[in-house]
Amino acid sequence: MDESLQIMASEDNAGVIVLRLKGRLDGHASPMLVDRCSGALEARLHLILNLSELTFLSSSGIGALLVLSEDFRDRGVSVRLAGATKTVRLAIVLLNLEGYLLLHDSEEAAIKAITPPERRAA
Repeated sequence: MDESLQIMASEDNAGVIVLRLKGRLDGHASPMLVDRCSGALEARLHLILNLSELTFLSSSGIGALLVLSEDFRDRGVSVRLAGATKTVRLAIVLLNLEGYLLLHDSEEAAIKAITPPERRAA
């Protein structure tokens, strides 16, 4: 079974892009993720990373998430993590990174946190 990182994208017209990650976010895949997010960063889009199908998160993967969060914050937009599995969430909490990595239970909750009430769908 191939566990290499797969990234599926869908863009929201409210200035948000959602990337759904599947597989392993490790030292091999981390540069690929950062590169894939560069377009959203240049366009100053908010980024939601759906981690619900992430099966492994290495220290390099956590490093990539931190780099993305800082880079996006410097541009005035945010990176939000949605649907993190129990294992991924535990790693973030154990490293005391909840203040740096914004966790949400779902994509919908992350979008709601970003989108002003007047722009949300009824």
